[in-house]
Amino acid sequence: MQPAGYVSDAADCDDTNPADWSVPGEAGSIAFADATTLTFAPPAAPGGSSLRYDTIRADAPAGFEVAATCVAIDGPDTTVVDPVVPAEEAGFYYLVRAKNVCGQGSLGAGSDGSQRFGRACP
Repeated sequence: MQPAGYVSDAADCDDTNPADWSVPGEAGSIAFADATTLTFAPPAAPGGSSLRYDTIRADAPAGFEVAATCVAIDGPDTTVVDPVVPAEEAGFYYLVRAKNVCGQGSLGAGSDGSQRFGRACP
């Protein structure tokens, strides 16, 4: 028997879980607060209230699928500290993936519109 006021919704990933209803969208506004602190905004379409994030670092813009490092795994915060600093005249690239019980959100799209892919974080 369903609780009073229950309405089944085919778009909901789990009708029994009121905290999450869909895969979250893309995290936004990724920026550095200082040399080691990365901040970002929750997705505009959060898909629920139990968001967690993976923050992935790569040495090259195309290096997120294999040669990347999971800096923060499954964290609830929108601020991440990466104590590793790139070598002089080098840089790091970062992507943030939002996720909840419905699944993992997008890592965004490249300038050509193609979907970005990144390694799975444990």
